[in-house]
Amino acid sequence: MVKKKNQDPSFVASMFLHKKGTKFSNVIDPEFQSDIDQETTLKSYKYGSGKLFVFNPGGNPPSWQKYVQKIDPSLNLASSVNNSVVMTLYVSGRLVSLTFGYGNSKLNTETLVSDFGRKASINLVNPDFIREVSDVTISETTFQTQKHNTGIRNSKSIFSKDPAAFVKGLSGHSYVDWNYPFTCDANFSSVGSSLKIKANIQIDKNLKSMLMYILQIYDKPLSPQLSFLNKINPITDDYLNSLLWDSLFNKLFNGMINNFSISFPSDLGSDIVSERIPDVKYSLKTVIPGELASKFVDEIQNNHLNVKWISDKIMKSQLIVQDEYDNEYRAQLKKSIITELVHNGISYVLLFNTWYSVDTNFLHDLDKELDSILEHSNPYPNHNSTNEKDYFPNLGSTLGWANIDLKTYSPKDGTMDRVEVADFVSKNHEFTHVKYGHSSSSKLSHLFLQGNNSGVLMSSRFGEQGFIDKINDLLKKHNFPTMKLGEKDIKIRFLIMKSDKKRKDIPLFSKISLMTVKRNLESLGFTVSYALVDQ
Repeated sequence: MVKKKNQDPSFVASMFLHKKGTKFSNVIDPEFQSDIDQETTLKSYKYGSGKLFVFNPGGNPPSWQKYVQKIDPSLNLASSVNNSVVMTLYVSGRLVSLTFGYGNSKLNTETLVSDFGRKASINLVNPDFIREVSDVTISETTFQTQKHNTGIRNSKSIFSKDPAAFVKGLSGHSYVDWNYPFTCDANFSSVGSSLKIKANIQIDKNLKSMLMYILQIYDKPLSPQLSFLNKINPITDDYLNSLLWDSLFNKLFNGMINNFSISFPSDLGSDIVSERIPDVKYSLKTVIPGELASKFVDEIQNNHLNVKWISDKIMKSQLIVQDEYDNEYRAQLKKSIITELVHNGISYVLLFNTWYSVDTNFLHDLDKELDSILEHSNPYPNHNSTNEKDYFPNLGSTLGWANIDLKTYSPKDGTMDRVEVADFVSKNHEFTHVKYGHSSSSKLSHLFLQGNNSGVLMSSRFGEQGFIDKINDLLKKHNFPTMKLGEKDIKIRFLIMKSDKKRKDIPLFSKISLMTVKRNLESLGFTVSYALVDQ
Protein backbone atom coordinates (compact mmCIF):
# COMPACT_ATOMS: atom_id res chain seq x y z
CA MET A 1 0.00 0.00 0.00
CA VAL A 2 1.26 3.44 -0.92
CA LYS A 3 1.48 5.66 2.12
CA LYS A 4 -0.18 9.00 1.52
CA LYS A 5 1.83 12.09 2.29
CA ASN A 6 0.43 14.12 5.16
CA GLN A 7 -0.77 17.47 3.89
CA ASP A 8 -1.26 20.60 5.96
CA PRO A 9 -4.83 21.70 6.68
CA SER A 10 -6.17 24.54 4.57
CA PHE A 11 -4.68 27.79 5.78
CA VAL A 12 -7.49 30.26 6.55
CA ALA A 13 -6.73 33.73 7.90
CA SER A 14 -7.31 37.44 7.36
CA MET A 15 -4.22 39.42 6.37
CA PHE A 16 -3.65 43.07 7.32
CA LEU A 17 -0.81 45.40 6.42
CA HIS A 18 0.34 47.88 9.06
CA LYS A 19 1.50 51.40 8.32
CA LYS A 20 5.20 52.16 8.28
CA GLY A 21 6.56 52.83 11.78
CA THR A 22 4.06 50.54 13.49
CA LYS A 23 5.59 48.60 16.39
CA PHE A 24 4.55 45.31 17.96
CA SER A 25 3.47 47.25 21.04
CA ASN A 26 0.69 49.13 19.22
CA VAL A 27 -0.62 46.40 16.90
CA ILE A 28 -3.42 45.56 19.35
CA ASP A 29 -6.13 48.11 20.10
CA PRO A 30 -5.53 49.65 23.56
CA GLU A 31 -9.09 48.66 24.49
CA PHE A 32 -8.14 44.97 24.22
CA GLN A 33 -4.61 45.04 25.62
CA SER A 34 -5.87 43.77 28.96
CA ASP A 35 -7.64 40.86 27.24
CA ILE A 36 -4.38 39.33 25.99
CA ASP A 37 -4.06 35.95 27.66
CA GLN A 38 -0.72 35.05 26.10
CA GLU A 39 1.85 37.11 24.20
CA THR A 40 4.58 34.98 22.66
CA THR A 41 7.63 35.87 20.60
CA LEU A 42 7.84 33.69 17.52
CA LYS A 43 11.28 32.16 16.95
CA SER A 44 11.83 31.18 13.36
CA TYR A 45 15.00 31.58 11.29
CA LYS A 46 12.87 31.48 8.14
CA TYR A 47 10.30 34.05 9.23
CA GLY A 48 12.35 36.39 11.39
CA SER A 49 10.81 38.20 14.34
CA GLY A 50 7.13 37.97 15.11
CA LYS A 51 4.53 38.02 17.86
CA LEU A 52 1.57 35.84 18.70
CA PHE A 53 -1.29 37.45 20.65
CA VAL A 54 -3.78 35.01 22.16
CA PHE A 55 -7.12 36.13 23.66
CA ASN A 56 -9.86 34.68 25.84
CA PRO A 57 -9.18 30.95 26.40
CA GLY A 58 -12.03 28.48 26.10
CA GLY A 59 -13.59 26.09 23.60
CA ASN A 60 -12.23 23.37 21.32
CA PRO A 61 -8.68 23.43 19.93
CA PRO A 62 -8.76 25.66 16.84
CA SER A 63 -7.04 24.90 13.52
CA TRP A 64 -4.74 27.92 13.80
CA GLN A 65 -2.65 26.02 16.38
CA LYS A 66 -1.43 23.72 13.58
CA TYR A 67 -0.33 26.69 11.47
CA VAL A 68 1.64 28.34 14.27
CA GLN A 69 3.33 25.12 15.37
CA LYS A 70 4.53 24.61 11.80
CA ILE A 71 6.23 28.00 12.00
CA ASP A 72 7.68 27.53 15.50
CA PRO A 73 7.52 23.87 16.66
CA SER A 74 9.01 24.82 20.04
CA LEU A 75 5.83 26.61 21.13
CA ASN A 76 3.66 24.93 23.77
CA LEU A 77 0.09 26.05 23.05
CA ALA A 78 -1.81 23.35 24.90
CA SER A 79 -3.49 25.90 27.19
CA SER A 80 -4.16 28.46 24.44
CA VAL A 81 -7.49 27.17 23.23
CA ASN A 82 -9.66 30.08 22.03
CA ASN A 83 -11.21 31.85 19.06
CA SER A 84 -9.28 35.15 18.91
CA VAL A 85 -5.66 35.14 17.76
CA VAL A 86 -3.38 37.69 16.08
CA MET A 87 -0.05 36.60 14.57
CA THR A 88 2.14 39.55 13.55
CA LEU A 89 5.21 39.01 11.35
CA TYR A 90 7.86 41.06 9.59
CA VAL A 91 7.69 40.26 5.87
CA SER A 92 9.97 42.03 3.40
CA GLY A 93 10.64 44.74 5.95
CA ARG A 94 6.95 45.36 6.62
CA LEU A 95 4.70 44.46 9.51
CA VAL A 96 1.71 42.27 8.64
CA SER A 97 -0.86 40.65 10.88
CA LEU A 98 -2.65 37.38 10.26
CA THR A 99 -5.83 37.03 12.32
CA PHE A 100 -7.74 33.88 13.16
CA GLY A 101 -11.29 33.65 14.43
CA TYR A 102 -12.26 37.05 15.82
CA GLY A 103 -8.70 38.29 16.05
CA ASN A 104 -9.38 41.01 13.48
CA SER A 105 -11.60 42.80 16.01
CA LYS A 106 -8.60 43.14 18.36
CA LEU A 107 -6.38 45.11 15.97
CA ASN A 108 -5.62 48.79 16.34
CA THR A 109 -7.31 50.14 13.21
CA GLU A 110 -5.28 53.35 13.41
CA THR A 111 -2.19 51.33 12.37
CA LEU A 112 -3.76 49.60 9.34
CA VAL A 113 -3.26 50.49 5.67
CA SER A 114 -6.87 51.16 4.71
CA ASP A 115 -6.77 50.18 1.02
CA PHE A 116 -4.67 47.05 1.38
CA GLY A 117 -7.40 44.42 0.93
CA ARG A 118 -9.19 46.26 -1.84
CA LYS A 119 -6.11 46.98 -3.95
CA ALA A 120 -4.43 43.61 -3.39
CA SER A 121 -7.58 41.68 -4.30
CA ILE A 122 -8.19 43.75 -7.43
CA ASN A 123 -4.61 43.19 -8.59
CA LEU A 124 -4.94 39.44 -8.02
CA VAL A 125 -7.32 39.31 -10.99
CA ASN A 126 -5.83 39.11 -14.47
CA PRO A 127 -7.67 41.90 -16.36
CA ASP A 128 -6.98 40.24 -19.71
CA PHE A 129 -9.35 37.42 -18.84
CA ILE A 130 -12.25 39.18 -17.13
CA ARG A 131 -15.49 37.56 -18.16
CA GLU A 132 -18.11 39.21 -15.93
CA VAL A 133 -18.80 42.27 -13.84
CA SER A 134 -22.10 42.76 -12.02
CA ASP A 135 -23.55 43.95 -8.76
CA VAL A 136 -22.29 40.76 -7.11
CA THR A 137 -19.28 39.56 -8.99
CA ILE A 138 -16.35 40.33 -11.18
CA SER A 139 -14.86 37.17 -12.52
CA GLU A 140 -12.11 36.11 -14.84
CA THR A 141 -11.54 32.90 -16.72
CA THR A 142 -8.16 32.02 -18.14
CA PHE A 143 -7.56 29.32 -20.70
CA GLN A 144 -3.92 28.63 -19.93
CA THR A 145 -4.14 25.12 -18.54
CA GLN A 146 -3.77 23.43 -21.90
CA LYS A 147 -1.29 25.96 -23.26
CA HIS A 148 1.11 25.62 -20.32
CA ASN A 149 0.35 21.94 -19.70
CA THR A 150 1.28 22.29 -16.03
CA GLY A 151 -0.75 19.32 -14.92
CA ILE A 152 -2.03 21.38 -12.00
CA ARG A 153 -5.41 23.07 -12.15
CA ASN A 154 -5.02 25.98 -9.76
CA SER A 155 -7.85 28.26 -8.76
CA LYS A 156 -7.97 31.73 -7.34
CA SER A 157 -11.07 33.36 -5.94
CA ILE A 158 -11.42 36.77 -4.37
CA PHE A 159 -14.57 37.48 -2.41
CA SER A 160 -15.98 40.67 -0.90
CA LYS A 161 -18.96 41.87 1.06
CA ASP A 162 -18.72 45.02 -1.04
CA PRO A 163 -20.78 44.50 -4.24
CA ALA A 164 -18.95 47.39 -5.91
CA ALA A 165 -15.71 45.46 -5.80
CA PHE A 166 -16.60 41.81 -5.51
CA VAL A 167 -13.94 39.91 -7.38
CA LYS A 168 -14.03 36.25 -8.27
CA GLY A 169 -11.40 34.67 -10.47
CA LEU A 170 -10.57 31.27 -11.89
CA SER A 171 -6.98 30.79 -13.03
CA GLY A 172 -5.58 27.82 -14.91
CA HIS A 173 -1.91 28.48 -14.17
CA SER A 174 0.09 30.05 -11.34
CA TYR A 175 3.26 31.98 -12.09
CA VAL A 176 4.51 31.36 -8.55
CA ASP A 177 6.34 28.11 -7.79
CA TRP A 178 3.92 26.63 -5.23
CA ASN A 179 4.64 23.15 -3.94
CA TYR A 180 0.90 22.46 -3.77
CA PRO A 181 -2.03 23.75 -5.80
CA PHE A 182 -2.66 27.24 -4.50
CA THR A 183 -6.08 28.62 -3.65
CA CYS A 184 -6.44 32.21 -2.48
CA ASP A 185 -9.72 33.71 -1.31
CA ALA A 186 -9.36 37.40 -0.51
CA ASN A 187 -12.10 39.12 1.40
CA PHE A 188 -11.87 42.79 2.25
CA SER A 189 -14.12 44.72 4.57
CA SER A 190 -16.07 47.86 3.75
CA VAL A 191 -12.99 49.94 4.58
CA GLY A 192 -10.86 47.74 2.36
CA SER A 193 -8.19 46.90 4.91
CA SER A 194 -8.34 43.11 5.21
CA LEU A 195 -7.54 40.29 2.84
CA LYS A 196 -9.01 36.89 3.74
CA ILE A 197 -6.77 34.05 2.64
CA LYS A 198 -7.56 30.39 2.18
CA ALA A 199 -4.55 28.49 0.92
CA ASN A 200 -3.68 24.83 0.44
CA ILE A 201 0.07 25.14 0.92
CA GLN A 202 2.96 23.75 2.95
CA ILE A 203 2.93 26.22 5.82
CA ASP A 204 6.59 25.81 6.79
CA LYS A 205 7.81 26.16 3.18
CA ASN A 206 5.38 28.44 1.38
CA LEU A 207 3.69 30.80 3.83
CA LYS A 208 6.38 33.48 3.67
CA SER A 209 6.62 33.32 -0.13
CA MET A 210 2.83 33.63 -0.34
CA LEU A 211 2.80 36.70 1.91
CA MET A 212 5.66 38.25 -0.07
CA TYR A 213 3.76 37.58 -3.28
CA ILE A 214 0.62 39.30 -1.94
CA LEU A 215 2.65 42.34 -0.87
CA GLN A 216 4.20 42.52 -4.34
CA ILE A 217 0.71 42.37 -5.83
CA TYR A 218 -0.42 45.21 -3.56
CA ASP A 219 2.53 47.38 -4.60
CA LYS A 220 1.64 47.17 -8.31
CA PRO A 221 -0.32 50.03 -9.89
CA LEU A 222 -4.00 49.29 -10.40
CA SER A 223 -4.75 47.86 -13.81
CA PRO A 224 -6.45 50.46 -16.02
CA GLN A 225 -9.14 47.89 -16.85
CA LEU A 226 -10.05 47.59 -13.16
CA SER A 227 -9.33 51.13 -11.98
CA PHE A 228 -13.06 51.87 -12.00
CA LEU A 229 -13.37 49.88 -8.76
CA ASN A 230 -11.78 52.77 -6.91
CA LYS A 231 -14.39 55.09 -8.43
CA ILE A 232 -17.23 53.37 -6.57
CA ASN A 233 -17.15 53.29 -2.78
CA PRO A 234 -19.70 52.01 -0.26
CA ILE A 235 -20.97 54.58 2.23
CA THR A 236 -20.19 53.47 5.78
CA ASP A 237 -21.05 56.72 7.58
CA ASP A 238 -24.43 56.27 9.32
CA TYR A 239 -25.24 59.98 9.22
CA LEU A 240 -24.66 60.23 5.46
CA ASN A 241 -26.66 57.05 4.92
CA SER A 242 -29.58 58.62 6.76
CA LEU A 243 -29.29 61.82 4.70
CA LEU A 244 -29.35 59.83 1.45
CA TRP A 245 -32.48 57.91 2.45
CA ASP A 246 -34.19 61.20 3.39
CA SER A 247 -33.12 62.67 0.06
CA LEU A 248 -34.63 59.68 -1.76
CA PHE A 249 -37.94 60.00 0.09
CA ASN A 250 -38.18 63.70 -0.73
CA LYS A 251 -37.21 63.23 -4.39
CA LEU A 252 -39.84 60.51 -4.77
CA PHE A 253 -42.41 62.84 -3.20
CA ASN A 254 -41.46 65.63 -5.62
CA GLY A 255 -41.26 63.35 -8.69
CA MET A 256 -37.53 63.97 -9.18
CA ILE A 257 -36.31 60.37 -9.52
CA ASN A 258 -35.70 59.25 -13.12
CA ASN A 259 -34.22 55.80 -12.48
CA PHE A 260 -36.13 53.83 -9.88
CA SER A 261 -36.65 50.09 -10.00
CA ILE A 262 -37.59 47.27 -7.66
CA SER A 263 -35.92 43.87 -7.97
CA PHE A 264 -36.02 40.86 -5.69
CA PRO A 265 -32.50 40.80 -4.13
CA SER A 266 -31.53 37.22 -5.00
CA ASP A 267 -31.51 34.77 -7.86
CA LEU A 268 -34.33 32.31 -7.22
CA GLY A 269 -33.41 30.13 -10.15
CA SER A 270 -37.00 30.37 -11.42
CA ASP A 271 -39.15 32.88 -13.25
CA ILE A 272 -41.03 35.43 -11.15
CA VAL A 273 -44.51 35.93 -12.55
CA SER A 274 -45.91 38.48 -10.08
CA GLU A 275 -44.79 40.91 -7.39
CA ARG A 276 -46.56 43.09 -4.86
CA ILE A 277 -46.23 45.23 -1.73
CA PRO A 278 -49.00 44.51 0.79
CA ASP A 279 -50.76 47.46 2.40
CA VAL A 280 -54.06 48.01 4.18
CA LYS A 281 -54.93 51.58 3.21
CA TYR A 282 -53.31 51.79 -0.21
CA SER A 283 -53.42 48.40 -1.86
CA LEU A 284 -50.97 47.83 -4.69
CA LYS A 285 -52.51 45.02 -6.69
CA THR A 286 -50.38 42.14 -7.86
CA VAL A 287 -48.48 43.16 -11.00
CA ILE A 288 -46.08 41.52 -13.37
CA PRO A 289 -42.33 41.94 -12.72
CA GLY A 290 -40.92 45.23 -13.91
CA GLU A 291 -44.17 47.17 -13.43
CA LEU A 292 -44.23 47.36 -9.64
CA ALA A 293 -41.86 50.33 -9.45
CA SER A 294 -44.04 52.30 -11.86
CA LYS A 295 -47.18 51.41 -9.90
CA PHE A 296 -45.48 52.40 -6.66
CA VAL A 297 -44.31 55.80 -7.94
CA ASP A 298 -47.64 56.47 -9.64
CA GLU A 299 -49.45 55.71 -6.40
CA ILE A 300 -47.33 58.30 -4.59
CA GLN A 301 -48.19 60.95 -7.17
CA ASN A 302 -51.86 60.10 -7.69
CA ASN A 303 -52.73 59.94 -4.00
CA HIS A 304 -50.56 62.93 -2.95
CA LEU A 305 -48.91 60.74 -0.33
CA ASN A 306 -46.54 62.49 2.07
CA VAL A 307 -42.87 61.89 2.80
CA LYS A 308 -43.63 59.95 5.99
CA TRP A 309 -45.87 57.52 4.10
CA ILE A 310 -43.11 56.98 1.54
CA SER A 311 -40.52 56.48 4.29
CA ASP A 312 -42.66 54.02 6.24
CA LYS A 313 -43.61 52.14 3.10
CA ILE A 314 -40.02 51.63 1.96
CA MET A 315 -38.41 50.99 5.33
CA LYS A 316 -41.11 48.76 6.87
CA SER A 317 -42.83 46.92 4.00
CA GLN A 318 -41.98 43.68 2.30
CA LEU A 319 -41.70 42.83 -1.37
CA ILE A 320 -43.56 39.63 -2.16
CA VAL A 321 -42.88 37.76 -5.39
CA GLN A 322 -44.51 34.64 -6.75
CA ASP A 323 -43.07 32.11 -9.16
CA GLU A 324 -44.82 30.09 -11.84
CA TYR A 325 -45.64 27.37 -9.29
CA ASP A 326 -47.37 29.85 -6.89
CA ASN A 327 -44.50 29.72 -4.41
CA GLU A 328 -44.04 32.99 -2.51
CA TYR A 329 -40.75 34.66 -1.60
CA ARG A 330 -40.36 37.73 0.61
CA ALA A 331 -37.70 40.39 1.10
CA GLN A 332 -37.60 43.79 2.77
CA LEU A 333 -38.63 46.45 0.27
CA LYS A 334 -35.68 48.67 1.22
CA LYS A 335 -33.34 45.84 0.21
CA SER A 336 -35.04 45.51 -3.17
CA ILE A 337 -34.61 49.04 -4.54
CA ILE A 338 -32.13 50.07 -7.24
CA THR A 339 -31.91 53.80 -7.89
CA GLU A 340 -29.56 56.74 -8.43
CA LEU A 341 -29.62 60.31 -7.16
CA VAL A 342 -27.44 63.40 -6.80
CA HIS A 343 -26.97 64.81 -3.30
CA ASN A 344 -24.93 67.97 -2.68
CA GLY A 345 -23.40 67.66 -6.14
CA ILE A 346 -22.21 64.04 -5.63
CA SER A 347 -23.68 61.06 -7.48
CA TYR A 348 -24.90 58.13 -5.41
CA VAL A 349 -26.29 54.70 -6.23
CA LEU A 350 -28.56 52.62 -4.02
CA LEU A 351 -28.23 48.89 -4.58
CA PHE A 352 -30.04 46.43 -2.31
CA ASN A 353 -29.85 48.59 0.85
CA THR A 354 -26.27 49.81 0.33
CA TRP A 355 -25.43 53.32 -0.85
CA TYR A 356 -22.36 53.98 -2.99
CA SER A 357 -20.69 57.21 -4.00
CA VAL A 358 -19.67 57.28 -7.66
CA ASP A 359 -17.03 59.50 -9.23
CA THR A 360 -18.81 61.97 -11.53
CA ASN A 361 -16.12 61.91 -14.22
CA PHE A 362 -16.24 58.12 -14.26
CA LEU A 363 -20.02 58.23 -14.76
CA HIS A 364 -19.63 60.66 -17.65
CA ASP A 365 -16.95 58.55 -19.34
CA LEU A 366 -18.95 55.36 -18.79
CA ASP A 367 -22.10 56.81 -20.37
CA LYS A 368 -20.07 58.20 -23.27
CA GLU A 369 -18.43 54.84 -23.96
CA LEU A 370 -21.72 52.93 -23.89
CA ASP A 371 -23.49 55.56 -25.97
CA SER A 372 -21.00 54.78 -28.74
CA ILE A 373 -22.40 51.23 -29.06
CA LEU A 374 -26.08 52.00 -28.37
CA GLU A 375 -28.32 51.51 -31.40
CA HIS A 376 -30.31 54.76 -31.04
CA SER A 377 -32.63 54.13 -33.99
CA ASN A 378 -33.35 50.46 -34.54
CA PRO A 379 -35.75 48.28 -36.55
CA TYR A 380 -36.83 46.09 -33.64
CA PRO A 381 -40.58 45.77 -33.06
CA ASN A 382 -41.97 46.91 -29.70
CA HIS A 383 -42.85 44.16 -27.28
CA ASN A 384 -45.86 43.59 -25.05
CA SER A 385 -44.63 40.56 -23.12
CA THR A 386 -42.74 39.78 -19.93
CA ASN A 387 -40.85 36.84 -21.38
CA GLU A 388 -38.37 37.02 -24.23
CA LYS A 389 -39.61 33.67 -25.58
CA ASP A 390 -43.00 35.26 -26.39
CA TYR A 391 -41.21 38.03 -28.29
CA PHE A 392 -39.00 35.74 -30.37
CA PRO A 393 -41.47 34.86 -33.20
CA ASN A 394 -42.23 38.53 -33.98
CA LEU A 395 -38.57 39.55 -33.69
CA GLY A 396 -37.26 36.74 -35.90
CA SER A 397 -39.86 37.19 -38.66
CA THR A 398 -39.42 40.98 -38.72
CA LEU A 399 -35.63 40.88 -39.04
CA GLY A 400 -35.23 37.63 -40.99
CA TRP A 401 -33.06 36.16 -38.23
CA ALA A 402 -32.74 32.45 -37.42
CA ASN A 403 -33.82 31.45 -33.92
CA ILE A 404 -31.04 29.32 -32.39
CA ASP A 405 -32.14 29.69 -28.76
CA LEU A 406 -30.99 26.92 -26.39
CA LYS A 407 -28.38 25.56 -28.80
CA THR A 408 -25.44 24.95 -26.48
CA TYR A 409 -21.85 23.71 -26.51
CA SER A 410 -19.57 22.34 -23.78
CA PRO A 411 -15.98 23.71 -24.00
CA LYS A 412 -13.35 20.99 -24.06
CA ASP A 413 -11.03 22.55 -21.46
CA GLY A 414 -13.80 22.65 -18.85
CA THR A 415 -13.30 26.31 -17.95
CA MET A 416 -16.97 27.09 -18.63
CA ASP A 417 -20.25 25.23 -18.37
CA ARG A 418 -22.44 24.74 -21.42
CA VAL A 419 -22.28 27.88 -23.53
CA GLU A 420 -25.31 29.11 -25.44
CA VAL A 421 -24.40 30.22 -28.97
CA ALA A 422 -26.97 33.07 -29.11
CA ASP A 423 -30.71 33.57 -29.35
CA PHE A 424 -30.57 34.65 -33.00
CA VAL A 425 -28.11 34.72 -35.90
CA SER A 426 -28.36 36.62 -39.17
CA LYS A 427 -27.08 35.82 -42.67
CA ASN A 428 -24.17 38.23 -42.22
CA HIS A 429 -23.17 36.58 -38.92
CA GLU A 430 -24.64 38.98 -36.38
CA PHE A 431 -25.23 37.08 -33.13
CA THR A 432 -27.99 38.56 -30.97
CA HIS A 433 -28.63 37.77 -27.31
CA VAL A 434 -32.03 38.82 -25.92
CA LYS A 435 -33.22 39.36 -22.34
CA TYR A 436 -36.37 40.83 -20.79
CA GLY A 437 -35.88 43.21 -17.87
CA HIS A 438 -33.70 46.32 -18.14
CA SER A 439 -33.84 46.99 -14.39
CA SER A 440 -32.57 43.61 -13.15
CA SER A 441 -28.81 43.52 -12.62
CA SER A 442 -28.70 39.74 -12.25
CA LYS A 443 -30.57 39.12 -15.52
CA LEU A 444 -28.41 41.57 -17.43
CA SER A 445 -25.25 40.08 -15.92
CA HIS A 446 -26.31 36.68 -17.26
CA LEU A 447 -27.06 38.21 -20.67
CA PHE A 448 -23.65 39.89 -21.00
CA LEU A 449 -21.81 36.81 -19.71
CA GLN A 450 -23.63 34.65 -22.26
CA GLY A 451 -22.52 36.91 -25.12
CA ASN A 452 -18.98 37.17 -23.80
CA ASN A 453 -18.50 33.40 -23.45
CA SER A 454 -19.90 32.78 -26.92
CA GLY A 455 -17.57 35.40 -28.40
CA VAL A 456 -14.54 33.97 -26.62
CA LEU A 457 -15.19 30.54 -28.14
CA MET A 458 -15.45 32.09 -31.64
CA SER A 459 -12.22 34.07 -31.32
CA SER A 460 -8.90 33.21 -32.89
CA ARG A 461 -7.20 33.59 -29.50
CA PHE A 462 -9.29 31.25 -27.33
CA GLY A 463 -11.81 29.73 -29.74
CA GLU A 464 -12.57 26.06 -30.31
CA GLN A 465 -13.22 24.51 -33.71
CA GLY A 466 -15.91 22.37 -32.14
CA PHE A 467 -17.87 25.50 -31.28
CA ILE A 468 -17.56 26.78 -34.86
CA ASP A 469 -18.69 23.39 -36.18
CA LYS A 470 -21.76 23.67 -33.93
CA ILE A 471 -22.53 27.14 -35.32
CA ASN A 472 -22.03 26.02 -38.91
CA ASP A 473 -24.49 23.16 -38.45
CA LEU A 474 -27.04 25.75 -37.32
CA LEU A 475 -26.22 28.11 -40.19
CA LYS A 476 -26.60 25.33 -42.79
CA LYS A 477 -30.07 24.45 -41.48
CA HIS A 478 -31.19 27.98 -42.35
CA ASN A 479 -29.23 28.19 -45.62
CA PHE A 480 -26.94 30.86 -44.16
CA PRO A 481 -23.23 31.12 -45.14
CA THR A 482 -20.87 29.22 -42.85
CA MET A 483 -18.00 30.81 -40.90
CA LYS A 484 -14.42 30.10 -39.82
CA LEU A 485 -12.67 30.14 -36.44
CA GLY A 486 -11.45 33.67 -35.74
CA GLU A 487 -13.47 35.14 -38.60
CA LYS A 488 -13.53 38.94 -38.80
CA ASP A 489 -16.58 41.25 -39.17
CA ILE A 490 -18.68 39.39 -36.60
CA LYS A 491 -21.11 41.45 -34.52
CA ILE A 492 -22.34 40.50 -31.06
CA ARG A 493 -25.51 42.34 -30.08
CA PHE A 494 -27.37 42.55 -26.77
CA LEU A 495 -31.09 43.22 -27.15
CA ILE A 496 -32.70 44.33 -23.88
CA MET A 497 -36.48 44.41 -23.58
CA LYS A 498 -37.56 47.32 -21.38
CA SER A 499 -39.52 46.28 -18.32
CA ASP A 500 -40.18 49.45 -16.29
CA LYS A 501 -41.32 52.88 -17.41
CA LYS A 502 -39.72 54.54 -14.38
CA ARG A 503 -36.23 53.48 -15.43
CA LYS A 504 -34.85 55.14 -18.55
CA ASP A 505 -31.69 53.03 -18.85
CA ILE A 506 -29.93 50.04 -17.31
CA PRO A 507 -28.56 50.23 -13.73
CA LEU A 508 -25.02 51.41 -13.01
CA PHE A 509 -23.54 48.01 -12.21
CA SER A 510 -25.07 46.61 -15.39
CA LYS A 511 -23.41 49.44 -17.31
CA ILE A 512 -20.07 48.48 -15.78
CA SER A 513 -20.66 44.84 -16.70
CA LEU A 514 -21.50 45.81 -20.28
CA MET A 515 -18.46 48.11 -20.46
CA THR A 516 -16.15 45.30 -19.38
CA VAL A 517 -17.67 42.76 -21.78
CA LYS A 518 -17.54 45.34 -24.61
CA ARG A 519 -13.83 45.94 -24.06
CA ASN A 520 -13.08 42.24 -23.83
CA LEU A 521 -14.97 41.34 -27.01
CA GLU A 522 -13.53 44.30 -28.93
CA SER A 523 -10.03 43.19 -27.92
CA LEU A 524 -10.84 39.84 -29.54
CA GLY A 525 -11.84 41.53 -32.80
CA PHE A 526 -15.64 41.66 -32.50
CA THR A 527 -18.04 44.55 -33.07
CA VAL A 528 -20.37 45.05 -30.09
CA SER A 529 -23.68 46.86 -29.82
CA TYR A 530 -26.75 46.94 -27.61
CA ALA A 531 -30.31 48.16 -27.97
CA LEU A 532 -33.25 48.88 -25.68
CA VAL A 533 -36.61 47.72 -27.03
CA ASP A 534 -39.67 49.72 -25.93
CA GLN A 535 -42.83 48.19 -24.60
